[in-house]
Amino acid sequence: MIKETNKIKIVYLIGQLGKGGSERQLFLLINNMDFNIIEPYIIVFNPSNYVVYTEQLRSLGINIIEMPENKTNIIKRFCFLIDLLKKIKPKIIHSWSLHDNPYAGIAGFFSHIPIRIGSMRASLKNKGFINLPGIYKFLCLFSVQYIFVNSKSFIEELKNKNVPTNRVILLENCVEVIEKSSNEESEDLNAIGIPGNHKIIASVGNITRNKNFHIFINGFSEIIYYYPDVSAIIIGQPINGELDYKKDLEDQITSLGLQNRVFLIGFQ
Repeated sequence: MIKETNKIKIVYLIGQLGKGGSERQLFLLINNMDFNIIEPYIIVFNPSNYVVYTEQLRSLGINIIEMPENKTNIIKRFCFLIDLLKKIKPKIIHSWSLHDNPYAGIAGFFSHIPIRIGSMRASLKNKGFINLPGIYKFLCLFSVQYIFVNSKSFIEELKNKNVPTNRVILLENCVEVIEKSSNEESEDLNAIGIPGNHKIIASVGNITRNKNFHIFINGFSEIIYYYPDVSAIIIGQPINGELDYKKDLEDQITSLGLQNRVFLIGFQ
């Protein structure tokens, strides 16, 4: 049920609410909003086997709307979005990923949404963008009024694509800090198999090849002889389509004799 309100309504578009870093950033952003002023909505395009953020966001009272399964092509999705957005009447629509920018730009325009924002959370050199049709690439970059990026290097990439710099806004990733006592930290490390006095090097992300965890492991293997009190952890879960990559990393760790120094600890 969509209610009339004086709050600022913001609609976020996201591919799925899985366990990725992108979803984590959206959760942290919304979790720190003042709900007395802002009323966020999330429209999710695709289902996910992982529903951790769906549950957490709904526990905050956030409106999460899933794209119906019968909306299988772009035209049907645009029509559904335009009809829905006209009912919600948001002040702002914000696509959380580059691929969904055209939905925010075009559906937002036809729904008369004043502020239409896109995002760029990965390099334009990524194969996922390179393999898109030319017209869709253009819409990803130019259909929205503003593009939020999480890296200064992406500003230069967009500038090289003739996107005006006054349309690009840097919104760096945030981190939730949880303070623990030294005893609690030691217990957490011991549970993984790491001595409590070890320093930790961590790499975080979905277990996919483009995250280059194999390079991280190789690099770590070069320093352990100089720093015997250091261990490494990799935080993240494998993704459908690249489930074999985790096994490759486990084999790499074994072949380098790092079983007691490098740990794959899954999603946290």
